[in-house]
Amino acid sequence: MGKRVCAVVITYNRKALLEETLQAIERQTVEPDHILLLDNASTDDTLSMVAERFPSVEVVRQSENTGCAGGAHYGLKAAFAQGFEWCWLMDDDCEPRPDALEKLLGALELTDKLGTQPMLLLSRDVWRDLKLHPYNLPWIDIRRPKHVWEALQYGLLPIRWSVYASVLVRREAVERYGLPIPEYFLWNDDVEWTGAILRREYGYWVLDSVAVHKTSSPNPPAQNDPERFYLEVRNRLWMLRTTSWGPLGKAAWSWHLFAEMVHFLWLHRRKGWEIIRRGWKDGSGPLPNRTRAR
Repeated sequence: MGKRVCAVVITYNRKALLEETLQAIERQTVEPDHILLLDNASTDDTLSMVAERFPSVEVVRQSENTGCAGGAHYGLKAAFAQGFEWCWLMDDDCEPRPDALEKLLGALELTDKLGTQPMLLLSRDVWRDLKLHPYNLPWIDIRRPKHVWEALQYGLLPIRWSVYASVLVRREAVERYGLPIPEYFLWNDDVEWTGAILRREYGYWVLDSVAVHKTSSPNPPAQNDPERFYLEVRNRLWMLRTTSWGPLGKAAWSWHLFAEMVHFLWLHRRKGWEIIRRGWKDGSGPLPNRTRAR
């Protein structure tokens, strides 16, 4: 099949940002073969805007909001069911630079020289100020120090996990490891899924492929949103109970969660305890029932 690419965009009630994202995809120097929009039951006039401005975009509409995790699950599933070799996945607040996809695909020639077959290729995400986006920074995979140095000579860095903001996913990644778990809804779904893939496979941060991730703030919003922080705690505990990470990775993510909880309690005092208690209780309970259905 070669390098047939389907761009998959996840959206929910952000018509203006979505329009900018779709415009950026259509302006690519190397265009994707198809654009699929996974609409998470938007209640604004997103669908009418897409029908009018982007009639060639295929829309897969959900009956309810399934979050980023569900959007990635159902969007990837729909795209790969059509036989595409690669899916270029992003949220509706991600604006890839005109050559972003060209650079991602060009990195495949570089990985051939490294003798690897990557499952994931991630753009360098920047915030609105064009500085590196703080919470889109992947962990560099330092398990093979020599390989890190060799890859860097080609403008690549091996990564241990990836966000969903302008990431190119190979079909075999889903065939071997399945799809993201939709019950995560928000937070840690990308870390868990890509962590499972990259525990055994190769993935790279492609430094000259750039996307602007236009979140409202460069800082993680969960700290200021109690319901989102509940998902952060619950989902992190779910993730730590999977095989996506080995002992060192689990230790690092546990320490990170501890620091987040301390900060959250500092901000919210007594109210924060109930959020953490509820997240801990649910995160310690049964894991999501759904398998990684393909």
